[in-house]
Amino acid sequence: MPIQRSPIQGPLSLTDYYQHIAASTNPVDRLAGEQMLQLLTLLDSLFSQLPLWGVTSMARLGLSPDPRYGSEWWVLIRANAIPGSYEIEYLMPADRRPWVGAVVQGTSYSWEQTTEYLLLAMRESGAWAANPAFNAVLAHHQLEQAKEDDAEKK
Repeated sequence: MPIQRSPIQGPLSLTDYYQHIAASTNPVDRLAGEQMLQLLTLLDSLFSQLPLWGVTSMARLGLSPDPRYGSEWWVLIRANAIPGSYEIEYLMPADRRPWVGAVVQGTSYSWEQTTEYLLLAMRESGAWAANPAFNAVLAHHQLEQAKEDDAEKK
């Protein structure tokens, strides 16, 4: 199931939104738009069976399991000025936050690293934990969530 733009942002698709940015005469904006279009292709290939919703803010894409996209975003991806590089951050689950709104952020420098960081961010945010399609993707990439029994033994 292709990633979709949250309906709260109107009828423009994610692809149309980032194509507009990629058509910019500003080289930095153009690169960001091109990178985000590549990211959409990656998201569509990773999550063919997972409903995934996006909210845009310039060259950033917020991911959510909910089309209404409430007050909390879960994963935020930002194109870097380095081609093929992304900043990925996730909101820590409420029960593990040292303060309100605490996030974890990392920078990827390859497609393999982007895939891994994205999956880890989605896993660690906890927003998709109960979704079997997401857990199947994690298992395929050998990034399954640790079982509570296993964690207690360590």
